[in-house]
Amino acid sequence: AGTCEPAIKPRATLKASRGLSRSTQARKVFQASTGCSVRCARAQTDSTFNPAQPDSIASYIPHSAPIEPHAIRWYEPLAVVGGIGLLSALDQPVADHFRIHRSTSGQNVADTWARVGTPIFYAPVTLGVITGGLISRNREVTQTGMRLAFSLLLAGVADQGLKMVFGRERPDGNFSAFDFDPIHPDAAFPSGHTAMAFAMATSLADDIHPTWAQVGLYGLATGVAVSRVYQQRHWMSDVLGG
Repeated sequence: AGTCEPAIKPRATLKASRGLSRSTQARKVFQASTGCSVRCARAQTDSTFNPAQPDSIASYIPHSAPIEPHAIRWYEPLAVVGGIGLLSALDQPVADHFRIHRSTSGQNVADTWARVGTPIFYAPVTLGVITGGLISRNREVTQTGMRLAFSLLLAGVADQGLKMVFGRERPDGNFSAFDFDPIHPDAAFPSGHTAMAFAMATSLADDIHPTWAQVGLYGLATGVAVSRVYQQRHWMSDVLGG
């Protein structure tokens, strides 16, 4: 007959297995406590050095919401063209008024204000914004400067193209408001100074949200438009077109 293994294990074997299970449990408890300590230490380290925490400097940097693009409606270009056409009826009377009532002090103010629409003003502003953003490593400021540069470039190209097409004579040449000479090198419509001033104001106002700042920017651009009419360099409809 075959031999049968004993149903009851020897006492020494039971003690050894109990000792092994206890050591296994102890090892598991040690690993669990060690893992918890490591995770807690990492969490504490991340909370200390995470720049997104409320107490960090980065949390005080404002983040503007993305600007929704404006979809141009079919009637908006027609409204602009209609407004320019209606305003052109006042071109000659307004030009005659400023021609008669111009003063030396007013001319000096107009000459100074008109410089806002020239590279003497908007080029340093654009370069200053871009340089400031790069030095401070502020991506939003740098993008604002790049958008400003692109807006000015687009406005300048469009202005020169329209001048070549219309070739409108300027009021300081003793021409009528409705004298046109296409492919003219020094045309009046639209006003380049006004176009550049409003391109700068609009681009900066998109990223500068305080109302007083936006009013100041658009007020500065409006002053350029008025100064160009006062200087007899543009008709009223020219600055509206710009």
